[in-house]
Parts: sequence; C-alpha cells; structure tokens
Amino acid sequence: MPGTFQGTAYPEHNSTPATVAALTTALGKFTATPEEPDRAEIFDKWVAAEGQVPANVPMWLSRRKWIATVCLWATTEEGQAALKRYHVTLAMFGAVVRAIAHHAEGKTGRNVAVTNETIADGAAAIHGKCSVRTVKTIRQRILGPAGWAMEVKRGAGQGGGRYNRPSIWHLLSRAVCTLSSTGSFDLKPSVEKFSPSAARTRRRISSKTTPATTTPVASQDKPRHSHTRKLAGHLGGRCLGFGKIHPGRLADVLEASHLEVQAWTPRQLLDALDAQMTKSHFSWPDHLTNPAAFLAHRLSALPARPEIRAATPIPPRFVPEARTAAAKPSTKAAAKELALQSVINARRAAAA
Repeated sequence: MPGTFQGTAYPEHNSTPATVAALTTALGKFTATPEEPDRAEIFDKWVAAEGQVPANVPMWLSRRKWIATVCLWATTEEGQAALKRYHVTLAMFGAVVRAIAHHAEGKTGRNVAVTNETIADGAAAIHGKCSVRTVKTIRQRILGPAGWAMEVKRGAGQGGGRYNRPSIWHLLSRAVCTLSSTGSFDLKPSVEKFSPSAARTRRRISSKTTPATTTPVASQDKPRHSHTRKLAGHLGGRCLGFGKIHPGRLADVLEASHLEVQAWTPRQLLDALDAQMTKSHFSWPDHLTNPAAFLAHRLSALPARPEIRAATPIPPRFVPEARTAAAKPSTKAAAKELALQSVINARRAAAA
C-alpha cells in the first residue's frame, strides 16, 4: 500500500488537470516580446535626414505671410503669365498654396513631406475640387521655378507599399518688386490704415521724426526704371541679407554705381557677383549690418558692362584618311612567290 506522500498514478475525479492553453498563457507572461518599430518615428527621422539643406537656403517668415506673399505674386505680371501658361486659375492656385503650407513646419517652412493626393484633398476642401495633376503642375512648374519652393528629395515607390516615400519640399520666401518706387506693398487689409491704432502709430512716428530726416532724397524725385527695379528684385530675392531692406534702396545703389544697368540681365549680375566672390576668396557673410553699402562695395569691383565671352570655335570637320588601294592579285602572287623562294634559299644554305 503506498504511503501518504507517494501519490497515485490515477488522479481522482475531482482534480482539475492543467490544459496546454493555460500553460501557454502562463508562460507567455514571462516571455519578452520584441517591440514593434514605430513607423511614424522612422518616417520623421528619414525626413529630418533627407531634408537637410545648407544654411544659406532662405526660410519663410511665417505661414500667413508666405501664403499672402505668394498669392500677391500670383496677381503680378510674372505670376499671371505663369498661371496662364499652365491654365491654372487664381482661386485654384490659392487653394493649393494653402494646402501645401498647412503641412510645412511653422517656424521654417521646411519638410513638406506629403503626397500630391493629400494636398489635392486639402485643396478640394477649400476650392471644391482639385486633381493630383494640378497639384503636381503647381508645385513643379510654378512654385519651384519661381523660387517659392524647392524640392530637396524626390519621392520613390508606387502601389501603396510600406516603403514608399513622398517628395520633400521646402517653402521659401523671396522679395516681390513689382510696384513703383514711391510705395511698398502691404499684406494687411486697407481698413487697418484708418483704424485708431494705426493713427496713433502714425502720430508717434511723426513726433519722433526730425526735420532733417524728412528731406526728400534727390534720387527719388523721378521714378526708377523698370529694369533697375527688376534687378533689385532679383538681388533681394536671391542674395542673403538683401531681402531685409526695401528693393528701392537696392535700386538706388544700382543707379548710383558705375554700371550700365540697362546692359545687365539679372542672371549676368548674379553670376558676376559669384565670380567676383570666388576670385577674391571672399565668402558671403551670414549677417549684413548695412546691405546697401555692402552691395555698393561689391558692385565697385565689377566692370561697367558684362563680359561677353567669345564663342567656342567650331572644330574642323573630321576628314578620314584615304585608304590605300587594294593590291592586285598579280602583285599578291608575286609577293607570295618571292617569300617562298627566300625560304627555299635559306633551307639550302643551311643544308650545305
């Protein structure tokens, strides 16, 4: 008879055997399962790494100002020509611009990493309808060439794969110089000009202004030439530090310089400044205390007229060498017979 502590090979009917499922559940509590990677975090790291650009790439001032400035540019002659070229209405352009700016970083305007479909949905909520093709046209054909946006990384993938990546765009700010020299554009509504706060601001500024500063400048008595304003607008939009001042001051510097302004194009002027900087081993400063004086100093080193490089001479036409006439069969037979006779003579001399 077995003892008290030996047990039995047959369990009693009131015992509850442990099932496999219960054991698996119990063991699962002590098994360390690897954490799944956060796809959103991986995507953010990819955007931050691929969206890096040099520090001299301009940023926007704010989301509201960028939208207002781009919409204002769309009403100018340059903007109207771009919209007309690609058959885009002003209302559609404004809706897409707002949808794009919604996905940019608030402080810098960088890292717009969303697909054209997402932007089209956002623009459709504003305008009523918008196609993916329209978004692609506005981003790549209008905003990009005009300097309002820059694509730093082209997207990859198709078919909704998990490793698909959208394009990364940065939204930029540039100066708009399309008005007369006697005024500047205002992004605020015209009602604010007649508000009590605006009146108090004008009184405060006028009380602090001395009579010496109210003397009109001689160069502003007559309107500036449109070509000079065009050059000043390109300098303010493309050169670091020049966009902080009114384009009229840059235009005054251009007119006061020794340059024949009418002979220069914006592209030639920018290329000449870059070439002069490279030649003098001078790097463009990150901060300009007096942009107008700095521009006058840089212009003093340029020639009065742009240098026109001589055209590359056209190389002479390639003329292949004339081939020698093929030997006649009789000549080949005579040469073969002469070679055979020389071999025979050599063997006879060796045998003797």
